[in-house]
Amino acid sequence: MSGLAVYLGQCDWAESIMSKEILDKSIYLMPFTATSILLYSYLKEHGVDVLGFCDNNAELNMRQSDGKPIFLPSVAYEENHGATVVLCEMKFFDEMVKQTMEIGFGYIIKVTGLSIDFDLKKHTYILEEEDYSSLAPRQIQWGRSLVRMAPTLRTWRGLIEHLINLNIKPYKFKESDLPSNYNFVKAFRFIVCINATKVYTTEYEECLLSLKNQLYSNFLTLITCTKKTERYIKETTKSIQTGNCVFLIAPGQMENIDTIEFIRTAFTGYTDYDYALTLGADDKLTKNALAMFNIKSNEFKNYKVLTANEDRIYGDEYISPYYKEYNKKFDSINTAGLLRNLVCVDTKMKKCVREINVNEIYVIEDILYHYRIYKDTTKKTSIKAIALYLPQFHAIPENDEWWGEGFTEWTNVRRAYPMFEGHYQPRIPSELGYYDLVNDKDIQKKQLELAKKYGIYGFCYYYYWFNGRRLLEKPLDNILNNPEFDMPFCICWANENWTRRWDGLENEILMEQKHSRDSDEQFIIDVLPILKDPRYIRVNGAPLLLIYRYNLFPDFRNTVGFWRQKAKESGLDDIHISIVETTGWTGVEFGDLNCDSETEMPPWGPNMSTINDSLANLNENFTGWVFDYVKLIYQRMNTPRKKHLWFGGAAIGFDNTARRMEKAYIFHGSTPENYQKLLMSLVDSTSRYPEDEQIIFINAWNEWAESTYLEPDEKYGDAYLKATQEALTINC
Repeated sequence: MSGLAVYLGQCDWAESIMSKEILDKSIYLMPFTATSILLYSYLKEHGVDVLGFCDNNAELNMRQSDGKPIFLPSVAYEENHGATVVLCEMKFFDEMVKQTMEIGFGYIIKVTGLSIDFDLKKHTYILEEEDYSSLAPRQIQWGRSLVRMAPTLRTWRGLIEHLINLNIKPYKFKESDLPSNYNFVKAFRFIVCINATKVYTTEYEECLLSLKNQLYSNFLTLITCTKKTERYIKETTKSIQTGNCVFLIAPGQMENIDTIEFIRTAFTGYTDYDYALTLGADDKLTKNALAMFNIKSNEFKNYKVLTANEDRIYGDEYISPYYKEYNKKFDSINTAGLLRNLVCVDTKMKKCVREINVNEIYVIEDILYHYRIYKDTTKKTSIKAIALYLPQFHAIPENDEWWGEGFTEWTNVRRAYPMFEGHYQPRIPSELGYYDLVNDKDIQKKQLELAKKYGIYGFCYYYYWFNGRRLLEKPLDNILNNPEFDMPFCICWANENWTRRWDGLENEILMEQKHSRDSDEQFIIDVLPILKDPRYIRVNGAPLLLIYRYNLFPDFRNTVGFWRQKAKESGLDDIHISIVETTGWTGVEFGDLNCDSETEMPPWGPNMSTINDSLANLNENFTGWVFDYVKLIYQRMNTPRKKHLWFGGAAIGFDNTARRMEKAYIFHGSTPENYQKLLMSLVDSTSRYPEDEQIIFINAWNEWAESTYLEPDEKYGDAYLKATQEALTINC
């Protein structure tokens, strides 16, 4: 028996996320049985509220359990049309699915494959789990909507994360109230240093006002500036009337973490104060920030360096938070990356701030300051933005056989049409036109030049290799055979079946992918020359190889071990294996896979309810899914970083109407502005980690049939490229 023990009240991953008030009370559990009651208790313990229960027993209708109503399913639907129904029993499952779908519920979650033992003495749930790694996602269709049940939902943790993602809301900053007794703690004296050595903008006024409005007043304002900024800074400071201020002229621009060291030596009254706190001139403190620092300085006197959580402002919008305590757990984050602009140190501390270990830093869990994100073209970015590249824009014999003579991706793209009012279809290319990657001799050069112009670091080419047979290989071969194409690149082995439905599953297989010891050994032998190309993208010196579906391998761990061995025999020290986060990810422990990182492949991964019912003039024959792209980006911006090395991904959008027509999956509402917010959030978080691991994948450069592309089109021109460039040059 294999089991997972989850102790009530000790589940940090759930508590840390759910405490952010991102859940709606929109869940019904069905039926009213011991299993659903146990699940209810588990959800309640972890902060997830529910509407109540559904059950077909008429005698239970309108009764209550723990204050929660028990409804007949039809009554529950009348009470809340948009609720999610979680089916908790296998018995009569098909009947329950059919019933709830016919009633009209738009989203159903199935909990299956778990036997549950509740140990009342230990107050512990024991969850016995089967191995679901070989199972593909399944679908049930009803009316005009679909519900997809991924393997991750066959664990309770997967269910909790699913419910969190399902109900996530756009982030809104909410200032925490101060403890009622905050005036009774010892009043420390603070130096609040504004680092105005870098920029002087109108946001500096907001920074000053945030000090003027502090609830705590026992502090001195000290402003560091340069000769270049001195006049503006002094005039603006005087106009705000912030009280007594001390000005120090710095020799040049400084990081905030170094500003502390500067004022330690340049300000003669430094040790007359208890703590020195510094922030950027573009940022602003919450009104309770200094009061909270005073409280925590009293409570945690052993910590000589303190900081706090932050949120990120872009324009006038708080786009996403950054929770430092969570990220403090990662070995790869350094002191400067954790502290960033808000640094508070004990003035009696002798050690340099940069010498402090992250474990010696106390993070106040409240959000106490707002970090302003803006374009900064003066700073060269170290972020490597890699765009996924689809080579299916030239004819091949196999596609001629399967789809008709001359078939390319453009064949599908041209046939798409709108499925509802405001649906952006068809997609029409502008600058590069309906190109042919083989017959248009200059097209790849134009693509590389365009990508580099807007800051794209490299391309990741999908690599189609079926048991020794390559397809769509000519565009990559053209790159390999032409050293003058100097843009970095890597490959992603699309190691799944090629099917008529474009989903990689086992229906209507056109080209089968067979994983065996011999085949997988031959694959690495065949690609080693590619990995040795001097332009090939490396992570910590090792060539980066993406695997699209790791779970299709009979023994992935040993396969990776063999690949590493072959790489060393061929002269490479190692290879960096990254598994792609797709629908094939099943929640297996990452450390058991013998790989190096995980690559996010948006938009797949989050689970969201459809918005089909809210669409105007929806095609009556449409049986696909439509999701809210804005909701997707807020999911992504608020998702905590994985504990292992993880390369974030930015989804430009997704809409495969060109391929699946009335059965399409559509993320509606993508705009360059919304995409830019998501990418900025990723850039900001990624910039805090070691430079060689600062990688972000963009989906995609040219996935035209899935409507996720950076290449210019008739509607937006190069707006997505410009949004990418601006996001990559923010002041992180």
